[in-house]
Amino acid sequence: MKYCKMKALIESKDGRWVYGRDDLDEGVIPILFNSRDVGIFDLDDCDAVSPAKRIVYEHARSGGIFNPKFIYWASFYGLGAKSDKRKEGEAFRKYVQLFLDGKNGGRRLRRIYNRFKEKDAVGKMVFPGVQEFYDSLPVDMTKFYLTRSVGVIGELFAEHLGVNYAYSNIVDKAEALKKYVENDAIFGRHFLFKEDFENDALQMIDVLNSFCDKKSSRVESCLSVLVSDKPDKCPEGFDFVISKDHNGLVGLMKGALSG
Repeated sequence: MKYCKMKALIESKDGRWVYGRDDLDEGVIPILFNSRDVGIFDLDDCDAVSPAKRIVYEHARSGGIFNPKFIYWASFYGLGAKSDKRKEGEAFRKYVQLFLDGKNGGRRLRRIYNRFKEKDAVGKMVFPGVQEFYDSLPVDMTKFYLTRSVGVIGELFAEHLGVNYAYSNIVDKAEALKKYVENDAIFGRHFLFKEDFENDALQMIDVLNSFCDKKSSRVESCLSVLVSDKPDKCPEGFDFVISKDHNGLVGLMKGALSG
């Protein structure tokens, strides 16, 4: 992964920061976001504390840790996924196969759904400023999730945040995006996407750029936002790199200069 020096639009302070391309002028940021017609978003560790991790944690806490099948999963899949997003996705897919598919899995999913609905659990998991981010986007924007999480969870968060559609259980996000553009996107639409995994994001940028390069294109332009834990790590190829606390970006979107 190549890193580049980006301009600090909001300096890192109290877990809130925004970096942007060197050629970005703060004054055009509201225009950039207000001109988007389609938004593609990620859920786990991007909009909220990972629901997938919470599902596994709740399972372990409720006695799963003593289940031989759970111990097998944790030993061969879960433990190796702590610091690798790709392995983390693979581990959760295996978890779904073992515990959430089939008749018994359906019952477990209903319990998960009910737990997430209780006491505004979804609202408490959403990062600061995320609701305000969605509220600041154009009213007529089509917004959807591409998430590796299970369907009921994607739907719960989409409903809470005002995202129109949730495409869940996605393994290859770039391929899913390509199919969306080819089959469903309207010609000339602008795209915005927000993602927390660098490799997924870069592959999606490549997909959108490949459409931008075509004469009769379904994608007119692309605006990319990477959500990151590290303000000192700004990968090449992104328009913005922001903290999980979205309030800084929201201020810029509304035209409130960072000073």
